[in-house]
Amino acid sequence: MRAVRVKLCAVVIGVLTMALGAAAPAIAKTPAGDCQPYAARACLLPFPDNRLTAHDKTSVTGLRVNLPSAAMPVNTKGIRVSPAPYDRSDGFSPGSAIVIHIPGLDSAAALTRTGAVPLTDMSRSLAKRQPIVVLDQSTGKRQLIWAEMDANATGKANTDLLIHPGKNFTEGHTYIVALRFLKTATGKAIQSPDWFARLRDGSRLPAKLRGQRARYHGIFRVLRRAKIVTDASLYETWSFTVASRQALTGRMLAIRNNAFAQLGDSNLADSVVQGAAPQFTVTATTPVTSSTGAALTEVDGTYQVPCYLTVCGATATPGFHFGSSGLYGTPTQI
Repeated sequence: MRAVRVKLCAVVIGVLTMALGAAAPAIAKTPAGDCQPYAARACLLPFPDNRLTAHDKTSVTGLRVNLPSAAMPVNTKGIRVSPAPYDRSDGFSPGSAIVIHIPGLDSAAALTRTGAVPLTDMSRSLAKRQPIVVLDQSTGKRQLIWAEMDANATGKANTDLLIHPGKNFTEGHTYIVALRFLKTATGKAIQSPDWFARLRDGSRLPAKLRGQRARYHGIFRVLRRAKIVTDASLYETWSFTVASRQALTGRMLAIRNNAFAQLGDSNLADSVVQGAAPQFTVTATTPVTSSTGAALTEVDGTYQVPCYLTVCGATATPGFHFGSSGLYGTPTQI
């Protein structure tokens, strides 16, 4: 008897939703680069940051992502990414890298001089004077992290600091990032940006920054409770909220349940296989031999699966087709 290895081609059902939206793309003049969060120019850094959200009473987290379209990245053709798919969430990814640009902290030498926690020793996340700290805002508990400089950067002007979670952040929780005791490659202390120094030191704020006073009051309170001093050694701090489970998995679970129901299995929780497999067409069979010498048959073919994208078929493009504009609206088949 010969074993059969099946290779079937299927329609992708929308994993790549975080890309260009369905609307006509805008051609960007220049890509988003180094920026300050409260300057006149639209800015995505630091990211993620609750500065990039709006209050939403219908949301599980009380927030809705609200990214500035003018600051979104561009591809090699100069087309700027649409923020629309991201804005259908109530927070940020639980596994997202935290990104910030810090003038002076622009090389591996500077990161080493600073004493940042490396991948090879994540236990240093909990060190008393660790310069890069991420806290759970509700508990004050330190999070396991590690940091590196962006290895793909083409120069110091666009070399960012990347902070990675050693373990995914918890859904629906808010976290505080604190950066302190930062140094250049030569050991010189890096001074805080003016906007943050004003917030930290209680100085008079420009109008665009005054709305952040209450938010930062809560952040500073958590830091002090965690014994992180909010003096001149604190370079910068901010908070971000992780998306809820409903926002993170609701769409794909709805697609899964709907697709299986069409095959005749409407109760996946009972672990009982019901219904029928989708119809398929075999287009070619090829005898092959495995690395162990076993005789196999490679089977090529296609089968039809439900499509929940705005454009389906051979010209399919990323982006779900939604039946409603609600924050937790699920994709619908067209």
